[in-house]
Amino acid sequence: NGGYVAMPDNQKFGLTNWTLQAWVYPDTLTNASLVIGRCVQSNVWNYSLGITTNGRIIGTFTPGDLTAHVAVTSLVALVPGTWANVAATFDSSSGILLIYVDGVVRGERRTEKRPAISGVGEIWTRAGEGFDGMMDEVAVYDWSLSAAQLQETMDGATAGGTLAPICYYRFEDG
Repeated sequence: NGGYVAMPDNQKFGLTNWTLQAWVYPDTLTNASLVIGRCVQSNVWNYSLGITTNGRIIGTFTPGDLTAHVAVTSLVALVPGTWANVAATFDSSSGILLIYVDGVVRGERRTEKRPAISGVGEIWTRAGEGFDGMMDEVAVYDWSLSAAQLQETMDGATAGGTLAPICYYRFEDG
């Protein structure tokens, strides 16, 4: 659909450890789309949570050495017309990149690489670019949530407490 939410230009979004989480309701799954991501220069991703053309969830980042993207894709596809909670986590100390669908690990990759957090040119963070459907409760955390923590946040991130995200969009404020 071409629309997206542009997030504030803020250094706090440059992350080496992260969790990206959202509820998505795809109307169609014919185009690749961005659920949420931060681009630090042309085609260089600090982090990205997206949906492929075949409806699978993909978590991606570009390593700081700018070699090939590090990515993991879910083993299951989303179903159009159905809500799903999707998430990607990366823990830089272990090098584990995980994909979750409805609170269950659906893809895993281990790597020695770490995300690029800066680049040359425009830096932007967006949610919903190219997505055809509805999104709710989009959250960015500056650490890798565990499976139990993701389960806890599936009913909505909180503005305070120990699991507070650095960014949270409810999309229901009118």
